[in-house]
Amino acid sequence: MGDHGAALRAMPSIDAILKTDVARELESSLGRDQMLALVRTVAETVRAELTDHPENGSRDSIILDIENRLKDQLVGRSPRRLQRV
Repeated sequence: MGDHGAALRAMPSIDAILKTDVARELESSLGRDQMLALVRTVAETVRAELTDHPENGSRDSIILDIENRLKDQLVGRSPRRLQRV
């Protein structure tokens, strides 16, 4: 049980996530409301995973994981480029 608590305490606050460069980039492309909803969804998912796997819970690894998931969302939502078919 102690591992679960330590992992969850290492989870950054929503406010801390919003201050990352990735969140700011998302805000400029999606708008504040959509970005905030996305950050909350990603944070909720990561929090649930930490409950199941607390060994993945160092603060640095959690922040990196959240940033990577947000980057994936940013790339997934960017306009598609035309490609030769």
